Amino acid sequence: MSVGSDRSKCILHIGMPKTGSSSIQEFLGTAQTSGALDSAVYAWPTQPNHSAIISNAFETAPAHRKRFHPQKPEFEPGTHQRVRAEIASLKQQAERTTSTGQRTFVPVVISGERMSLMSDEGLGSLCETLHDIFDDVASVCYVRPLSSYLASAMQQILKHGPADFDECTRPFNYKKTFSRLDRIFGAGNLTLVPYIRAHLAEGDVVQDFLSRIGISVDAETAVTTNTSMSREAASLLYAYWLANTPKGQKYTGVKSNSEIISVATGLANTERTKKFGFDKSLIAEILKRERENVVWMADRLGLSFDDMYSASEGIEGGIASEADLLAYVQHPDIRARVEAIVETGQHGDEKLSLETLNGLRAMLAAFPGQGERPIQATPIQGDLVSELETAPLKEVEKMAAIDIDHDLKVKFAQAMWKSETGRNFASGQDDAARSETMELWKADRTEMMQKAAKLIRALDTSGIAVSMTK
Repeated sequence: MSVGSDRSKCILHIGMPKTGSSSIQEFLGTAQTSGALDSAVYAWPTQPNHSAIISNAFETAPAHRKRFHPQKPEFEPGTHQRVRAEIASLKQQAERTTSTGQRTFVPVVISGERMSLMSDEGLGSLCETLHDIFDDVASVCYVRPLSSYLASAMQQILKHGPADFDECTRPFNYKKTFSRLDRIFGAGNLTLVPYIRAHLAEGDVVQDFLSRIGISVDAETAVTTNTSMSREAASLLYAYWLANTPKGQKYTGVKSNSEIISVATGLANTERTKKFGFDKSLIAEILKRERENVVWMADRLGLSFDDMYSASEGIEGGIASEADLLAYVQHPDIRARVEAIVETGQHGDEKLSLETLNGLRAMLAAFPGQGERPIQATPIQGDLVSELETAPLKEVEKMAAIDIDHDLKVKFAQAMWKSETGRNFASGQDDAARSETMELWKADRTEMMQKAAKLIRALDTSGIAVSMTK
């Protein structure tokens, strides 16, 4: 058991983003919940990233609240008072009694990388509250070198939606960010640690942070989350989002998010897989423009410019342009594998949603292989067709003479089937009749799709144009 200190202390872990914060938070949250954490108290362990709790309680700037709390843009004094009382109770939880009866305290830890993005007023209010409650307040922040930060940040964006290549290669403003935090917390109360393996305890950020708050842990128990993706997976995700969402528009299809990440990582899992990172030439160009910014950060960390520069270098043969990022998805082998997924409607054993399949079709159309031209993909409709295609079947016949629109083929197949069977898909049917109709259609669908394809091709070769009408 830790004997603690005779002074109460709060440790703020405030990022920066992409420096293993999630791994630190997950470890401490799990340890606190399981009762294994004795030499510190981790706040709100069931919500281990405290960014939202803290900013909601202390952020007063309207613009910041609108950005981070769109559902509650107005500052609520009651929330502030409640969280303040909860922090005061954390101090009581941190109190210990030694064998001699002496009262001591273990540190209270609050962690949230997004806290560093709060306004001066919000952070100032937080600091004032903490100093009112605790004897000492200290802050720890990890600083990631430029190249790996940009690469990691872009991967995280791609997991959730579209990324703008130019935005993703815009350098982090170290000087502006950390000079502001120095001013608010006081440089003597803010410890900045290089997020460089050689500078971390055991080469691991979780171990390093735990050592700074007096906790020792075996290497095997350290947690790693937000693992990196390959260059190939990033390429597929970038092309998918680019083909399906306008620039700057945030994608909200949660199901497609998980599905397309599974597809991208699965297709990229080959012997040719490369690490995702930006090319040395691109990073060198950025560092040249940002020399003053990097020099300031190196000085603040106690590193030489050469140390900071070498840690910020890109990788040989990395991504130097948007064209490099899209090259993988235009490779014949990967295109054939994506086409197979679209045709079968499955990736491995996983049946994909209509939304994801249409997204992949749009991606193939927007980014053709060498010697091909971009086309506009016609999406499969999501009303009756999506109900009848709960398990999309492989197209048996490839149309070499003409590119038959999928929607058109389905409509022809359904029309011929209704004519032959006397069945229909009327919405007025009761549930039992409708279910029977769908089961019969599924049984005949492959044959009817073949007949439809042959008919459309025969009409086309006879000079009869066939197209969809709204």
